[in-house]
Amino acid sequence: MKIHIIGGGSIGLLLASRMSLGGSPATVWTRTPEQADLINREGIRLREVNEGSEQKDELVARVEGEWIGGLAVQNGRGCESPRFLQNDDSGCFHWLLLTVKQTQLEDELLHALRLLGERVGGRAAILCMQNGIGHLHKIADATNGAIPVFAAVTAAGARRIGLNEVLHTGKGEIWIGDFPENGEKGTNPWKYQQKMLLDALGKAGFSSFLSNEIHNRIYYKLLINSVINPLTALFDVSNGELPRHPRRLELMRRLHEESRLILMEAGLKPGQNTWEELLLVCSRTSENVSSMLSDVRNGKETEIQSINGAIISLANQYEKPAPLNRAVTDLIAAMTIMP
Repeated sequence: MKIHIIGGGSIGLLLASRMSLGGSPATVWTRTPEQADLINREGIRLREVNEGSEQKDELVARVEGEWIGGLAVQNGRGCESPRFLQNDDSGCFHWLLLTVKQTQLEDELLHALRLLGERVGGRAAILCMQNGIGHLHKIADATNGAIPVFAAVTAAGARRIGLNEVLHTGKGEIWIGDFPENGEKGTNPWKYQQKMLLDALGKAGFSSFLSNEIHNRIYYKLLINSVINPLTALFDVSNGELPRHPRRLELMRRLHEESRLILMEAGLKPGQNTWEELLLVCSRTSENVSSMLSDVRNGKETEIQSINGAIISLANQYEKPAPLNRAVTDLIAAMTIMP
């Protein structure tokens, strides 16, 4: 089994470094050749936060870096096979852990994934780790069904602090589930390969599980993200700081309840204490700067449409009010309008 991390952001660097340190070497596919070269020269510097202490342990993971442009087909022209596919007659399975944001799921990347699936002759599968909803169908459609698509949900927190440096800001489980549209592609040998991947993640220190209710877990994470991401971005605070002010806490509660009712109409199972879980996530990832806040600070496009925008779409579908989701979506959009 070979593991490929698509994306050199926070989660990508965290997964690659911990899996390599745990004995499962991974290749990181980056958006720039400069980042890939730096990773090849220096590895990934992983900083672990010790609970109850300000001390941070630093480890260096030796990881192979590849420029994702090496996978691409540009302007209809073919490109050379990536290094790991050259002379690959071992019959190895290839897991592609797709850690880029939904906003980065561009045609070139999706085309490259389809090309990769074709080149390994049915020995690749994609594990999608994006926030929000809608990405599974998009990826499956773009690859023409050539590669099985699996969904993953994680609450692990990380912050990239350099091109090859990442801070692990909060522990969280990883749940993996099948995408129904896989059909027979999601059966053996991939059931065995899912278990192999779980074993590798476990050795890397992640609590990982298979789930028969992955869509419920996707909705659950969407609920959490619909509160934390936009509000941390609007108030410019870390996850842990968000609930510490009583006015912010009340706004969190109201946005949570609005999103919860909409997602229950869409299929989120009742009976979960999602409010307490939301506060627990803020506590577990207290040092984390949400991806949306990071994007706002850096003037980048955010995932607001994939998160709160997706909830608005569901609200329209089920004829439910969503005034707070509409408000935070408009406010975040106004903060990130490019000149």
